[in-house]
Amino acid sequence: ALGSEGVAPEFSVTSAGALVASSAAITGTITAEDGFIGTAASGFTITANDFYNGKTGLANTTAGVYVGTDGIALGSAGVTPQFSVTSAGALVASSATITGTITAEDGFIGTAANGFTLNATEFHSGKTAIDNTTAGIYIGTNGIALGSEGVAPEFSVTSAGALVASSATITGTITAEDGYIGTA
Repeated sequence: ALGSEGVAPEFSVTSAGALVASSAAITGTITAEDGFIGTAASGFTITANDFYNGKTGLANTTAGVYVGTDGIALGSAGVTPQFSVTSAGALVASSATITGTITAEDGFIGTAANGFTLNATEFHSGKTAIDNTTAGIYIGTNGIALGSEGVAPEFSVTSAGALVASSATITGTITAEDGYIGTA
């Protein structure tokens, strides 16, 4: 042990191998199976599978940061993490501003119950098909429809161009090669 007389040593190594070095500059590789950066009370804890301060797990509601083999999380006390990414890639960001291109094969804007559903061929809310009688909007590769509950869509256009408008005001020139105005 080396130190000033009457003061705790600035450098010591116990027979068990515990090293104490104040103001140490260590170069090379440091290997630690567990321990702390700072103190257990106010620093980061290191284990074999994670690294954290405050938040001890991915879904923990304590304030802090967590980095583990199951994901990354950070957030305030008393709530689920405001930001997390699981090792499977599931992202939660409670107040996100995302710029650039977003690519999604399916999902929701809002929730499945109160929002829009997106998949590879359609985008809809309420109305799940072009001829569905549920209130809502449907946009799909086979056309567009909107309407009220319990009736055929008041407005629809199929991908073939067939237009249905139950109460339309059309201005301008109408050109038709054949058909009827009224009934046949």
